[in-house]
Amino acid sequence: MKFEFLGTADTGGIPLHLCSCEVCEEARLNQTSNRSTSAFLELDDGSVILLDAGCDSLMDRFNTTPIRAVFLTHFHADHVLGLIRLRKSAQKIICYTPDDTEGFGDLLVHKNNIEYRIFSTI
Repeated sequence: MKFEFLGTADTGGIPLHLCSCEVCEEARLNQTSNRSTSAFLELDDGSVILLDAGCDSLMDRFNTTPIRAVFLTHFHADHVLGLIRLRKSAQKIICYTPDDTEGFGDLLVHKNNIEYRIFSTI
């Protein structure tokens, strides 16, 4: 098994717009950015479990990889943007979500092939 973070930035990402802190300046100097919020667990059979889906290029990254499930921590845009393209998957993707009936509105209205299941806390 393998666990990998695809990004750990907050909503604004790194570098932040017009920020002059050391971290943002270093990111500009190195021409790097971190705007996604997600991670994945690669299972022994090659399939993955996504933890959040903030990276809008998830469909590209896992185009030929079975996604066994997605677990969302919450419905902020920086945690769900990857679902916008993944919802067009040829196969059903199970997405476990907190109990949030509003969610990221468009994703709940246009579900396509994402089946949302609310998880409960103990």
